Amino acid sequence: MTQINLGDKANPKPIFISESMSPSEIEGLIQLIREYIYVFVWNFKDMPRLEHQIAMRILNINLNTRPVKQQQRRFHFEIMEVIELEVKKFIDSDFVREEQHSD
Repeated sequence: MTQINLGDKANPKPIFISESMSPSEIEGLIQLIREYIYVFVWNFKDMPRLEHQIAMRILNINLNTRPVKQQQRRFHFEIMEVIELEVKKFIDSDFVREEQHSD
C-alpha cells in the first residue's frame, strides 16, 4: 500500500493505493478521487448533520461497582508504532479524545 496525501500539511487527506496497480491506473484513480473529493469525509467536522449520539460512545458504568485495573497488554515494538500512529490520527482528526482516569 502506498499512502498519498490529497490535501496539505494543515488539512491532510490521506488515501491508500495498492502497489499492484499500474502507474496509469493509479493516475486515473487519483484524478477520479480529486474530482469527487467532496464526497469523502476526512474528520468529524466534515459531518455537520451527524448526531453526536451516533458517533459518541457512552459507557454505562455501575457506580456501586469497584473498578478493576486490567493487566497492560504488550505488543511487539513494530506493531506498537503502527498502533500509536493510528491512535494519533484519530486524536488529531478530533474523532476521539483522550480521557484521563485515576489509577
